[in-house]
Amino acid sequence: MNIIERVKNIILKPKQEWEIIEKEDTEISDIILKYVIPLAVIPAIASFIGYLLLSFVFSAIFNTLFSTGKVFFSFWYAIKNSFVEFAIPVIVIVLASVIISALSDTFKSKNDLKKTFQLLAYSFTPFLIAGILMLVPYLGYLGRIAGIYGFYLLYLGIKPMLKTPEDQHVPYLAVSIVVVLVLSSIFGFGLSFILL
Repeated sequence: MNIIERVKNIILKPKQEWEIIEKEDTEISDIILKYVIPLAVIPAIASFIGYLLLSFVFSAIFNTLFSTGKVFFSFWYAIKNSFVEFAIPVIVIVLASVIISALSDTFKSKNDLKKTFQLLAYSFTPFLIAGILMLVPYLGYLGRIAGIYGFYLLYLGIKPMLKTPEDQHVPYLAVSIVVVLVLSSIFGFGLSFILL
């Protein structure tokens, strides 16, 4: 799997790409190591750089206005924030895959953890790529809107990946989105509270 090709194809021609992915028998560990982690590094590095630059800008402005000589340089905050930006999507993809796979029988879908993991990992692509916007920390949160396109990818992928019947497609999608949002909120608030 070429990561650049996969990113380009899942974003630009997702219907065709889901058909290709459905035929793949890639191990979960390979998807984590060769796809999820490299993409999760994007928001982590962007966040680190963005918060360091922001602290320099605030220091410069504050010192220009008040001549205090204080430096608002928070290297550790930038490190901790970048860890949070990295860890949340990885944790959510793993846990959501397990939960959504466990719910598959309820929605008359294929109970296959590997396929569910592929579905979640590749659906997170726009969210992770948009993490580059964290170079400007507060603008970066607008990049989260790209996650909406990720839900569209999830919508397109459920049927081919999990063989979800037409009448169960929307309910399974809705439950899957709720699972992702709840886990994202829990781990987002939890890690932020502990580390930041």
